[in-house]
Amino acid sequence: MSDAPGVDVLLPDGQELRGRLYARVQRDNGAWAYQVGLVLWQTAESGDAVPGEYRVWVAPERLRPVPGVSYEAVLTQRRPRSRAAAVAEAVAQWPPTSDEWRIQRERRRLGTRLYPTTVHHVACFVSGGVEVLTGEQAREALARPLARACGLCGAERLL
Repeated sequence: MSDAPGVDVLLPDGQELRGRLYARVQRDNGAWAYQVGLVLWQTAESGDAVPGEYRVWVAPERLRPVPGVSYEAVLTQRRPRSRAAAVAEAVAQWPPTSDEWRIQRERRRLGTRLYPTTVHHVACFVSGGVEVLTGEQAREALARPLARACGLCGAERLL
């Protein structure tokens, strides 16, 4: 028998079976799926009915924890936040209340000594600058040649 912890699985017809929980995986859409093993009858090569484990992925609403069983050791794979999720989170918290800014220097253009720069709000998820500026310093930086405001964080509107 497996070391995987037991879990009760609700079948489509309302029956509940005790299975084993092997893994939980967070999908790209943020929903979780759980891999469970259920021991059912299967036909052996000899024609006899023998117990065999079937592994399936089920939604969390189909599972019931067994009281007193720990699930800490179950393989858990969380999906890293997608860029879209990071943008959605940033937009939900916008506009920011902080008056701190960053300058991202880009590669120098050929034939000039000027570096194109982008001014970002400090909370912008694409800000690559290290130095933190005040609002006044950020406005001065935007006035320089080849400077632009980040279109994602709306630096131009916020300054």
